Amino acid sequence: MTHDNNISIGSVGAGNTINIAQHQAPSAPHIEYAVGPDSVEHVSRGDAIKSALTFYGSLLLPVLAITADGLGVLSFLGLQTRWVLAVLLPIAIVGARLTSTRRKLATTTFVPNEAQFIDGKWAEKEDDGSYLLYRKTAPCIYPKCSGTVFIQPAPPREHPNHTLVGVCDVGARRHTYTVDFNGIGFPEQFDWKPIEESNK
Repeated sequence: MTHDNNISIGSVGAGNTINIAQHQAPSAPHIEYAVGPDSVEHVSRGDAIKSALTFYGSLLLPVLAITADGLGVLSFLGLQTRWVLAVLLPIAIVGARLTSTRRKLATTTFVPNEAQFIDGKWAEKEDDGSYLLYRKTAPCIYPKCSGTVFIQPAPPREHPNHTLVGVCDVGARRHTYTVDFNGIGFPEQFDWKPIEESNK
């Protein structure tokens, strides 16, 4: 064991004194991310493909309307382009937003036994080709805070040191944590300022 105090020493002679200093890692405050049971979701391969088709179909609606207008189809039908776009654009936006996550499942390359972080959830491809989605959270340990820490992409200024960070749903950017590969997070403040575009 890591902190076992039993030490076997061979013959050291009579009357000798041996001093042993045991150094242990400091007990720094940290959180442990765990899978939220209510966040677990199974998505079949077929549903992911349907969502991908719906996503691209939603984006195609305004393009078809503009193409129909260019060919004179809308004017032939007595429809004004702006009214057609006013109806189709919200449908396209809502359709794309509702199907975006599952579309990403269908278009992401998965490595066996490795989870991908997609839209706030971890995703794994199962043996039967379906997908397992889940969210990892932890209770916030800042004093007098009852919030929950959710994992999200790190701000651009923190790349490449951090790709993901933990953010409390109560303390927001004042209660933030690191995220490491074995599910441990330490309190840390991050630079959330956007990266300025260079003027050329």
